[in-house]
Amino acid sequence: MRQPVAEPSLARLQVWLAISCFTASLFVRAVDPLVPVIARDLHVPAGQVALLGSAFAFPFGLMQLVWGPVGDRFGRSGVIRICMAIISLGGVASALWPAWDWQFAMRVVCGVASAGIFPATIALIGDRVALEERQAALARMLGATISGGLAGAIGAGFLVEWLGWRGVFLLYGAVCAVTTVAVMRVLPRSARSATAPAHGVLHGFRAVLRNRRAWICFSAVFCEGVFIFGLMPFVAVLLAARGENSPAIAGLVIAAFPLGGIIYSAGAGRLMGWLGGRGLMGLGGLAAAAALLATATGLPWQGDFAAFMLLGFGFYSLHNSLQVQATELAPAFRGSAVALHGSSFMTGQAVGPIWWGAALNLAGPALALCLGAGVIAIVGLLCGKLLGEPAR
Repeated sequence: MRQPVAEPSLARLQVWLAISCFTASLFVRAVDPLVPVIARDLHVPAGQVALLGSAFAFPFGLMQLVWGPVGDRFGRSGVIRICMAIISLGGVASALWPAWDWQFAMRVVCGVASAGIFPATIALIGDRVALEERQAALARMLGATISGGLAGAIGAGFLVEWLGWRGVFLLYGAVCAVTTVAVMRVLPRSARSATAPAHGVLHGFRAVLRNRRAWICFSAVFCEGVFIFGLMPFVAVLLAARGENSPAIAGLVIAAFPLGGIIYSAGAGRLMGWLGGRGLMGLGGLAAAAALLATATGLPWQGDFAAFMLLGFGFYSLHNSLQVQATELAPAFRGSAVALHGSSFMTGQAVGPIWWGAALNLAGPALALCLGAGVIAIVGLLCGKLLGEPAR
């Protein structure tokens, strides 16, 4: 008779969840530095290849609303296993069949699968980790996700010289496949969540939205998407207006943002102990606002680099605190709550460039950045006041 597989320890489970987030994130920004190379090789305009970013982002945002309830009903671990396997196959398939239409299709597939991994991971942490330790645990997942995205983009830029873009995709797919095999053995084997309800998808969403705190939480992450992430496409434009036209410098300034997030994730446990969730949300909003105000003063690019590192620190301080809030909005429908959280954030990211484009043209960079700073400061302070610590 087959012996039952022992459940992993909580520490081991968190390590493998972090590895899964890191590995899956390799694909998130891997295409960005490869756009000119892929365009030349496939004889496709670079602007068309750049649409691979949208091919990933749109299903990533929309499918969270599907995977979240699936995890509630059938179990988070199964969702992570299935999605990791899909990403592995998508990466390898992208390398073996390089036609343009196939690349676009596989990018959609990877976006669909990635949409399942991150909400399921957050919900699983919510299921397994005590509330007082949850923020630090989620910060580690956040740090792994950010690091994976950075490693994927930087690694692709360097490795393409030796492996070619197909080789980069094949390598990332192979790394993800190895991780998938390990995850298959390590993740809990329960078929469904311990609190899995036998209700429909809309019932779960309604249960989440009946909580007044949900509307505050989701409005806040929407604002983060608009006023912080929405600025990213205009970084090169702002620098060029000051006479700094180098794309490499613009990339370096943008890269400072996730570096700030890594700094936050490394110290999240101590910060949580000092400030609590309420203080950390206020700190995050004020730090992000200070960064936007500094950018509004017209700093040299080195100053913008420091400001964007502070912006990343502030954003992730606030966002990580809101993630913890999302895990306690409706514990029986934790996956649905996390899915709505992620979808609200992605919607904000979609609206953000529209707002920034209009604000920069109508009000000018300095006033637009000051307005953005004011909104983010208010969001952080109000969240700290209205949400406070999650109800136990």
